[in-house]
Amino acid sequence: MILRFKTLFFLVTLFLFSITVSRAQISQGGTPLGIGQSDPVPTKTSGGLNLAKVIKEDRAMTETVRFAAPLSLSVDPETEGEWTTLPNGDQLWQLELRVANALGLFVVFENFNLPAGAKLFGYHPQTKEKLGAYTDRNNKPHGDFMLGMITGEVLRLEYLVPAASVSASLKKPFAIKKLYVAYNTDHIQPSDYEFKTYDGFGDAMDCNININCTQGNAWQDHKRGVVRMLRVFEEGIGWCTGSLVNNTSQDGTPYVLSAFHCIAGFTPLLNLWRFDFNYEFSGCNNENTEPAIHSLQGCQYRSGREQTDFLLLELADVIPQSYNVYFHGWDRSDTAIPGSMTGIHHPRGDVKKISTSNQPITVFNNSIVWSNSVTTPPNHHFRVFLTEGTIEDGSSGSALFNEEGLIVGQLHGGNAGCNTSNTTYYGRLSLSWDEGTTPDTRLQDWLDPANTGQTTIGQFEYPAVTLSGKVSMPNGTGVQFVKVAATGPSIIDTVETDANGNYSFSNIRNNESVLLSFSRDGRASNGLSTSDFVAVRRDIVVLEPLTPDQKFAADADENGIVTVGDYINLIHVILVIKPDFDLGPWRFFENNIPLLVNGNTVRDVMVVKRGDVNFSANPAE
Repeated sequence: MILRFKTLFFLVTLFLFSITVSRAQISQGGTPLGIGQSDPVPTKTSGGLNLAKVIKEDRAMTETVRFAAPLSLSVDPETEGEWTTLPNGDQLWQLELRVANALGLFVVFENFNLPAGAKLFGYHPQTKEKLGAYTDRNNKPHGDFMLGMITGEVLRLEYLVPAASVSASLKKPFAIKKLYVAYNTDHIQPSDYEFKTYDGFGDAMDCNININCTQGNAWQDHKRGVVRMLRVFEEGIGWCTGSLVNNTSQDGTPYVLSAFHCIAGFTPLLNLWRFDFNYEFSGCNNENTEPAIHSLQGCQYRSGREQTDFLLLELADVIPQSYNVYFHGWDRSDTAIPGSMTGIHHPRGDVKKISTSNQPITVFNNSIVWSNSVTTPPNHHFRVFLTEGTIEDGSSGSALFNEEGLIVGQLHGGNAGCNTSNTTYYGRLSLSWDEGTTPDTRLQDWLDPANTGQTTIGQFEYPAVTLSGKVSMPNGTGVQFVKVAATGPSIIDTVETDANGNYSFSNIRNNESVLLSFSRDGRASNGLSTSDFVAVRRDIVVLEPLTPDQKFAADADENGIVTVGDYINLIHVILVIKPDFDLGPWRFFENNIPLLVNGNTVRDVMVVKRGDVNFSANPAE
């Protein structure tokens, strides 16, 4: 990056694009049915991008370099691809997309509305790189969704609808609107950048310092509030960095502070912007395996202003409690000039890095003319000479933390490199606060919604509590291997009970509404003996009534009463006439329990093995 030292400075804005293996929004995991299968799948092909046109457009762009360009391609799953009815009644839809010379493919959906239980995957049939499963949790009122990126020219889509949700109307749960196609940008990038791969992961220069090196020891909390931003525009896709920021209500509103130039100049598709949390190596050294990506998709514009280059976004989703996030405090006073600084960022979309300075930090008293011809006024930026680490494209928007760990600005741009002096410029939070004349051009309306007048505030973390309990039979014996699922705005998690029947969730957000559900399969004959059917028979002929708990166990068909039909089914299993009769699943006295988790909460549940009226079943079978 070249800096011309004149009265007005010419800086290259940190707005160049890199690429990664993208994961969109919250994924439920799992494996597509088609992975590893050799059966042919209907294919839709495209000749790919008009590279001559793309290169011409690239050379005309003054603000950014894109790594992926849009390609029109529409797909209606009702009429394209292949539907298959599986033996269990589930419906499977498959389609393969092929784009010539693509380095990677992103798929943009519209009218995205998956039914309950349905799963969508994207994968490469040869490399087995996969994304998903995506489910009804990914549905949004606006109907937009993006899946990407699968590396290479081929991407296979697989959509599975459970039999219970199958209907004619559910065969069209989405439409494909277009693709973004990654391509070679050697015609744009200087040779020393060596953009030969399109991962984001591993692209940062060697002089960057990983966040879990010793330089980051004091910043282990702050790093949890730094996010990698995948920005999606009509014109292309790229990286910036953002930071979760606290507000005076201290209510965890998911505000992200970044840089205005990360959104300016093009047509943003904010519903598709993706925010990656905890994207870092576990230690100091670079690793060969890419870290797991914990993501959310979609945001709303709240405010921004060119003069100090600030941007405030609000995430569209509740942040999962398991992401363990940290909202940064700030100092917006006019005298907030740091004596030293730290920056945490994602250069070129790579894993989290740290930069520091122990040099004097000054308010830069000249105008700055940036490479996109934007001029920012005097005194609106801090000038920082980095002493460790560097910055790169994608670092834009990362926070300037003062020696107290509070945000006082965000990165606009500067010189970057391993063999140059790294001079960087950060927009000042104090001027971003109220210099704008409307709420969408200043921070104070959002970060001080009650107009308290506070000039500084500390961090915020979502309070977490524990939800636990015991699953046991009426005689008090704990039951092992019960799957316990907790679902709420900030949690989707499943655990199994231990040998004593105990379960626990430690990542529940306080005052969260949670749906608690239980399931347990088993051997049909477990716990069944002649004494069980004798007891059921005596109840039916009114010789000796079963207790309510025993009746619950004996009512195998769950019609509310114990009948001769239940008795016959019990005998058939015991006498091995119908050993596979559906007495295997255990039956819970309560299930799908709505809870408001307020403080550490205990919720015990009682269960019986179907047909086992004397509660003799082995709880570990």
